[in-house]
Amino acid sequence: MATIELVLYKNRDEYEEVTLDDIEKRSDFDIVKKNLYCAFEGCPAKIEYVPRGKRIAHFKTWPMSDHSTDCIDFFEREKQKAGKKSLASNSVGLSDKHINNVLRNLINTIEETEEEKQIRLEKQRSRNKNRKVNKVTDESQDSEPNNNIRPSTDNNADTVEEGRRAPSVKRRYNLSLLIEDDINTATALYEEVDSINIENNRVIFKLKRNNK
Repeated sequence: MATIELVLYKNRDEYEEVTLDDIEKRSDFDIVKKNLYCAFEGCPAKIEYVPRGKRIAHFKTWPMSDHSTDCIDFFEREKQKAGKKSLASNSVGLSDKHINNVLRNLINTIEETEEEKQIRLEKQRSRNKNRKVNKVTDESQDSEPNNNIRPSTDNNADTVEEGRRAPSVKRRYNLSLLIEDDINTATALYEEVDSINIENNRVIFKLKRNNK
């Protein structure tokens, strides 16, 4: 299935085409991202914007929202076993080396040249071209239990057991991309600092973008 490049922003009487390149630059980003729909005429499917992380930024069909049968993005869903159900949430400390690697990769991506960016995007698109499988959960099958591991920079957090992989760290490329689920989770964030307040047992960074 082809990548969705263009979507429609609909909010009451407002209708506007939105592309991947301009959505994060909008001052009304927080409102726009919640009101995205398929741009194919007559198609009611709702669309979700997935910001850049380990993969490139992309639009995808909202869970359980179907395209009209004549839409170019229409697909049949396949049943899959229910996903793993989180029973508990544990914080695992990140090593200094891991933190440095995450921040270095984040900055390298931001500072890459336009040519380097295009080469990276083409590689990612080619890897993902045949990977997309549209599935729907089979509710008749039980989900598997799973522990939710949250990365942490707290010195008192548990350390990674030898031989086990360290938890993955989310990357947010600007303040507008932070979500509520990021709270209490170590997250790599690139943004300008508005002010810094140094106290006895903590340091408070104030970040500001648009009205957030």
